[in-house]
Amino acid sequence: MCIRDRATNNDFTADLNRQTQSDIEVTSIYIQDQIDVSENLKVMIGGRHDTFDITVKDIKSGTSQSREDDEVSPRAGIIFKPAENISWYVSYSESFLPRSGEQFKKLIELFQSDKHQDAEQLALSITKQLPNDKLAWKILALIYSRNGRFNDSIKANKYAIKIDPKDAEIYNNLGNTQCKIGRYKEAKKNYKKALSLDPEYIDAYNNLGNVLERLGLLSEAELIQRQAINLKSDFAEPYNNLGNILIKLGKHEEAKLNHNKAISL
Repeated sequence: MCIRDRATNNDFTADLNRQTQSDIEVTSIYIQDQIDVSENLKVMIGGRHDTFDITVKDIKSGTSQSREDDEVSPRAGIIFKPAENISWYVSYSESFLPRSGEQFKKLIELFQSDKHQDAEQLALSITKQLPNDKLAWKILALIYSRNGRFNDSIKANKYAIKIDPKDAEIYNNLGNTQCKIGRYKEAKKNYKKALSLDPEYIDAYNNLGNVLERLGLLSEAELIQRQAINLKSDFAEPYNNLGNILIKLGKHEEAKLNHNKAISL
């Protein structure tokens, strides 16, 4: 999915996977034992170990993300028989509810439907239960940025980076938020970091070219947008942005060709 945050005539784009397929593998082991303390008193102790392996595949790009939730749930009980036909029973147990694939999909659907308040509440509930859930933090960051809560967005993105410092998409989204508040040099650094992690990340090329243009580095910006076009020749935005840069460089005929190409796409 592309999220376009318009500012003047540049487009900064951020990715969030649109078409996904979830695979869930569940493994459980349950152990219980009963101890006869006396004729009238019995104690039961046990536990259950659950492992939930969730893999979400991005059908469009062929990439996947996975996580494993692992938990032990204890159980204990006491049976007291004051008489042959009377039993008193007290028990204690804990249960474990992992984030399911459906919950994963629901979060993405709410965000894509612009139901930001509901998406924020669901993402926050996930981060409370699973503090290292990268997707929830990424979506929170995007929601905060959309709603003008730029500092919160930056914090959420940086937290997501701590969870997975090799996710190029987070650096790209962080750069977009920094651009919205004029922190162009920091944004430039994060776009370059995204490209170092994923050299074929088309949105990061486009965004880097835009921020270089804003910094007045027109020759560098031209080079980056040309690289974006070479990487994905059917992506309209680099043609449009390259045309804008070429106008500033006085290359009006070539600029017109690129603008026309963008319109045709």
